[in-house]
Amino acid sequence: MTEKNKMLFYNKKLINGCSLAIWKIEESVEQLLSHFYTYKEAMTTQITSMNSEKRQKEFLAVRVLISKLLGVENGVIYNSDGRPSLLNRDEKISISHTQGYASVIIHPNRTVGVDIEQCREKIFRIKHKFLSAFELAHVDLQNELASLTLLWSAKETLYKISDNHLVEFDEDMEVAPLTLSSCGQLYITDKKVEKRYELSYQFFDDFVIVYGAE
Repeated sequence: MTEKNKMLFYNKKLINGCSLAIWKIEESVEQLLSHFYTYKEAMTTQITSMNSEKRQKEFLAVRVLISKLLGVENGVIYNSDGRPSLLNRDEKISISHTQGYASVIIHPNRTVGVDIEQCREKIFRIKHKFLSAFELAHVDLQNELASLTLLWSAKETLYKISDNHLVEFDEDMEVAPLTLSSCGQLYITDKKVEKRYELSYQFFDDFVIVYGAE
């Protein structure tokens, strides 16, 4: 594996036509910039306005992933709701980053969502804000931290798929009870339109990633 590809942590073509990749961010800003040719000057200009190196690295890692998945460098633009899209291309994308990891999912024409989260205990303090009484009653108490993080990540993913209209996480979405595993599928309902989605998830280290398509 070459130096430039060594931090491509995960890259997979999914059965539903999506392409998913995860980047473990361990390079310097300069090393991340070295992945770009056509867009290098534009990337350098854009990150100068960012007030933290962490933010710069996340920004660049996401765009490195996009170039890996597409096979060509490409710009990203955002609509008024903050939804990302590819410049002058029709594919649909979703991006996520947290605590040293970035992830991108792409589909030729279906709206997609991805969320990557680290399992952190602060989620215990906010569980009542994003889970209904029904969902709280079905949390796996033997693996509560992982279970809560998965439920949060699932709702973040559906929020991205649903064009950001599901703003009340505890009322607008409901995750069906599930048996927690290291990876698998879950079902989540958009209660505003009574539409059910199947999302996939995977735990690795102390992180979880959830992804799916409309």
